[in-house]
Amino acid sequence: MSELLVNGRTHDGPCPELVWVPNQVAVCPECRGRLLVQCDGWEDATGKPIETCISVDCENEPDPDDPDWEDKRHRGYQSDWQPVIDRVRAWALRRVRVVRKGK
Repeated sequence: MSELLVNGRTHDGPCPELVWVPNQVAVCPECRGRLLVQCDGWEDATGKPIETCISVDCENEPDPDDPDWEDKRHRGYQSDWQPVIDRVRAWALRRVRVVRKGK
């Protein structure tokens, strides 16, 4: 199991693997909701996330099991999302570190 640290401290994310993105960094380009970061890959020696392994999601994205998911989900247009993803990844590379738990 891994835990993400922000600025060297634990955080208030919904679980150890997810971190809230500060609103001053970025918000959802579609609904202005809070964003979450998850890191699926990192450098073992430093805990620094690998840029291409940082995913960004909106707190308001509906559950895929919702029968109305197709009507409620965000469009995800690259023209809207790519600048936001770039900002969030740059922030995460500076501020987030992954710590392995229970080795």
